[in-house]
Amino acid sequence: MVVYIGCPNAVACGTSNGINCAYIPNGAPKGGCAYGPCTPVIGNGGWLDVCSGIDGFEAFGPCTVQLARFRGGSNPYTKTYGPGYHGIWLTYDSGQHLGDNVLSVKMTCAGIVVLFFSCVDDALLGTSVVAR
Repeated sequence: MVVYIGCPNAVACGTSNGINCAYIPNGAPKGGCAYGPCTPVIGNGGWLDVCSGIDGFEAFGPCTVQLARFRGGSNPYTKTYGPGYHGIWLTYDSGQHLGDNVLSVKMTCAGIVVLFFSCVDDALLGTSVVAR
């Protein structure tokens, strides 16, 4: 999973090159829907702290992602997300603004091990999924 600290100042990160940035199944198009990638997060089923101020994220593999407002999974949001890019700037869960209000994530991949490769500078991101 890669989280991004910036995106266009529009609901769900707006549009880029005619693509709606709210949800992109195959990930964010290079340069338009997100910028400022943080260190990739490898899901282990538990809560993991991420960089501050995220506005979008990409999840890989057949995994589910949940976001929390504070570190260590404290005050988790109710919504969960599947694989793909999700623009969360100016979006809300239970009345709480998500953009810049996520400090930890939980990525759960039931029955599989996800191996993650990343080269953010060249936008080469991918996963390999192995059944348990």
